[in-house]
Amino acid sequence: MTLDPLLDASLAVKLHVLAVIPAMVLAPWLLLMRKGTPLHRLLGRVWLVTMAVTAISALFIHEIRLIGIWSPIHLLSFLTLASCLAILRSARAGRARDHRRAVLGLFWMALVGAGVFTLLPGRIMNEVMLTPSPWPGGLILAALAAGLAGLALHPGTTPFARR
Repeated sequence: MTLDPLLDASLAVKLHVLAVIPAMVLAPWLLLMRKGTPLHRLLGRVWLVTMAVTAISALFIHEIRLIGIWSPIHLLSFLTLASCLAILRSARAGRARDHRRAVLGLFWMALVGAGVFTLLPGRIMNEVMLTPSPWPGGLILAALAAGLAGLALHPGTTPFARR
């Protein structure tokens, strides 16, 4: 595990990682904590800001280019921003079911799903987590995977869970 590839990355990549880390930390806590409390609302707002910064910063990352400077991951940025707006609107309107589904969808799609792709060979986070020795980063990733599996098995924390 080494931070060198991240330290050598563009400002957009650094900002992206600085925003996504608190989003990843807050998300499981928000999903498992009691809903509607002042703390949940405050942390939810912080999470939405981190997700918006993550999405906006991703628009300035152009290491994968398929159509000019763009790649399919940029579509995810726009979808994330639209989801943030839907999450905020549903919460303010008191539509708990819509709010829950939008939050869960965004969590599993933008944080977990996109996060898995950052670990592919040749990507910066692969270099950070799995080189020069895969053991420290591999253990961290194994712990994260176990936590995500536990979260997925927890009632109500998957996008299509019935409540």
